[in-house]
Amino acid sequence: DGGVYVRSYTNLVEDDPFTGGCSSQIHHCCCNTRRNVAADISKEVKQILKELRFLTKSMKDKDEEYLVISDWKFAAMVIDRFCLIGLTLYTILTTCILFLSAPHVIVP
Repeated sequence: DGGVYVRSYTNLVEDDPFTGGCSSQIHHCCCNTRRNVAADISKEVKQILKELRFLTKSMKDKDEEYLVISDWKFAAMVIDRFCLIGLTLYTILTTCILFLSAPHVIVP
């Protein structure tokens, strides 16, 4: 022996730090635990993706709604301006017609 360490190569999978000793030939209790943890993480990631999609969709819907609202506000502002100009012209024109048609305003 002499203090020399001899490594056994009969089961390399058990010494592998990446697999943790799990292979198709050897099943440890950690294999099932790791699978359960991976399944839980997968479920959580799927749930997070679902929620992100929902948030993204709702933000897109709000943006589209804001664009429609701003378009309608602009259309209402244009119509309001036309009505203001039309009412102003109507008021000025009728005032002028009334003053000119009154017999006692203009004396010949």
